Amino acid sequence: MMLFIQFLFGALMTGLTAFGGGVAFVPMLEAFFTQIFAIIPADQFFEIVGYASALPGPLGAKIVGAVGYETFGLPGLIFGELFFDGPGIILALLLYRLLMKNRQQPKLQAVTQFIQPFIIVMVAKVAVSLTTTTIATMEIWHFFIIFGGSLFLIMKKKYPPIVAIIFAICYGLVFLP
Repeated sequence: MMLFIQFLFGALMTGLTAFGGGVAFVPMLEAFFTQIFAIIPADQFFEIVGYASALPGPLGAKIVGAVGYETFGLPGLIFGELFFDGPGIILALLLYRLLMKNRQQPKLQAVTQFIQPFIIVMVAKVAVSLTTTTIATMEIWHFFIIFGGSLFLIMKKKYPPIVAIIFAICYGLVFLP
């Protein structure tokens, strides 16, 4: 029981204090799980990091979930994820509530307007990167069929974007390797 509490404490402290991408979580989780509390051996931890890195999604959550499941079964998975992700979710909800309560404040509106160009640039950068990668990795006519079909569905037929997404997925499943 004490080992389970230590596992939850390690997940909670990492969830509360670590900032950044998955690589930022790995050293803290390693310290808690292999050195401080010795929940699992280091080689098993790095094996988990290896297969967690191969899967999509947040690395820290996958590591906590895998360690919790392998060590304590389903309760370890569930409570580990709650303790790891819970603080961030609660803080995000509180921040959202605070922002919605004060959304008419001139200072908050000024900050929002200041941030918008940066967000637009980041989204545009991702769109350009995805487009160039897509064009480079598949035959160009597939790209134009998906792009043109999606544009037609959204702009001409006035369908919601989800219809274009479904069209692109279906086209890719049928015609792309």
